Amino acid sequence: MATPNSTFDINSVFSRNADNLSTSLVKDIRLKFSQNLSAAVAQVFYSINERKRQMRTDIAKEYSMYMSKVSRVYPSKNQCVQRIMRSFKVKQLVRYCETIILEAHLDAQKVQAV
Repeated sequence: MATPNSTFDINSVFSRNADNLSTSLVKDIRLKFSQNLSAAVAQVFYSINERKRQMRTDIAKEYSMYMSKVSRVYPSKNQCVQRIMRSFKVKQLVRYCETIILEAHLDAQKVQAV
C-alpha cells in the first residue's frame, strides 16, 4: 500500500501578513492530506456504494432467472409463483446481509492488523 505524500512546504502554512501560523492554511493542508489518504486507502478497504452496485446487478439477474424458471413450472398458478418469489427474496436478503457482514468483519481485521 502506498501512502500519500505527507510533506508540504512549511512556508505555505504561515500567514502572509504575520509571522504566525494561519489557521485557514493549516486547515487546507490537513484537508488535502486527509483527501489524499482517503483516496489511497479506498482501493484497499471496503466501499459500501461500490459493493451495493455490484451486488444489485447480480441479485437482479438471479431474481429474473429464478422468476422465469418458476413461471415455467407453474404457468397457471400465479399465487404459487408469488409465494415462491417472496421466499426467494427473503433468501436473497439473508445471503446479502451475510455477505456484507463477512466483508465488514474482514475489513475490521485488516484495520486491526495495520
